[in-house]
Amino acid sequence: MLHKTPIDVSKFFCVRYSDDRTIKYCIDGFSTSKNPMLAAYVKYKALEEDSDNKQAVYFIKDCNKIVSFFSLKCGLLIKCHRKVLTGVNHRNFNDQIEYYIDDDIINVTNTLPALEISHFCINETYKKKKTNWKIKNCIAEYSVGKYIFYKFIVPLIIDISLRIGLQIVYLFCADDGSGKLIEFYESLNFQKMDDMACIRSEYNENLSCFTCKIETLRKDFERFNDVQKADEIIEFLINNKKITVNDVIKKFNINDYRYLFRLLVDKGLVSISSKNIIKINLI
Repeated sequence: MLHKTPIDVSKFFCVRYSDDRTIKYCIDGFSTSKNPMLAAYVKYKALEEDSDNKQAVYFIKDCNKIVSFFSLKCGLLIKCHRKVLTGVNHRNFNDQIEYYIDDDIINVTNTLPALEISHFCINETYKKKKTNWKIKNCIAEYSVGKYIFYKFIVPLIIDISLRIGLQIVYLFCADDGSGKLIEFYESLNFQKMDDMACIRSEYNENLSCFTCKIETLRKDFERFNDVQKADEIIEFLINNKKITVNDVIKKFNINDYRYLFRLLVDKGLVSISSKNIIKINLI
């Protein structure tokens, strides 16, 4: 019988593959039934592509166990009124179709600097050994995938956006037809690409492209960080009297206090007077 243990995200850490060569000794057990090609990529291609800087491959680890992996690479989206690009033709070459661009020019309406999340996958072998797959506090609940996205992936993207021109994050959604993966990315505020177009490889040929603005990610990341402080805030309120909203904002460095306190009030944990004094409802 499989021995299962509770999940402890405090032990999670993120490392790039080329910075931690010990990863190759613990990837044999990596598995994903939804897309076996991703498991093969992790085992046989990820290190090569990371070392060659084709894309940056990162692993989330719990001690020496792999929880998930994701990869990032530079991209470019095209702003257009219609999703039709002229100038791209193909020709047969040794019974294979070779694509090329006439005169090396495609005229488009506008280009948008973008970053592609080219992979994002949970290790099912690790997941099966855990008794729970939810991260909870007094006001919110996250799947481990969503927690990893905001805890590790988004900070990297935001840091990159501070160093280069970057407006959009995009990905190709390999949904299996159930709609669950589409629902997951929509919960992260990604939307199916509408008035934009992308250059895609054969690997992503039949997949839907989803996009999210950097500013949206930044705002959601700030809210995520605020929510992570909720348990500490409640403990602080229990141990102190006549605490105001401003006191909490300053002590815990809250970004979107309206959002956070709306959650606390809606959960019935606190009430706030007309003078912004917080009353704890737990005791």
